[in-house]
Amino acid sequence: SLFVASKHIEDKDKVVHDELVIIAAFPSAIVLLILGGIKIYISDKMHCRALKNDGMSSIAGGILSLSIVIDILVMKAFPKFWYIDAIFAIIMAIFIGFLGLKVLIINPWWRRSFWVSTHGSVVIEHSFGAHDTSKDQLTFA
Repeated sequence: SLFVASKHIEDKDKVVHDELVIIAAFPSAIVLLILGGIKIYISDKMHCRALKNDGMSSIAGGILSLSIVIDILVMKAFPKFWYIDAIFAIIMAIFIGFLGLKVLIINPWWRRSFWVSTHGSVVIEHSFGAHDTSKDQLTFA
């Protein structure tokens, strides 16, 4: 979306909007923002980073949906500002990119311990490639 939004700005490509877009985007924004907030709240209670990241993605989607509504309303009043939707898209693409980078840095995916799941006192190692259950190893820790 970062490159598409940049291309729209560069080409001064005005996007044609319809009232139907507002009818679809506004409820979507409300649902995604509320859902994202609930996910983040639950993730804090459960200490679950994956759910928190999912909540942040939902909020980003809600902001993008809301930006479409804002863009339509602003374009009707001020046609010169047709590029606002592309600016929102670029900002959210950068935000989501930094969120993904943060996830990669926080989670030590380069260590073996990241790829080995522990369930209680049982350690399960999965082989890579075509999944053959005979190659899975169970070790009791």
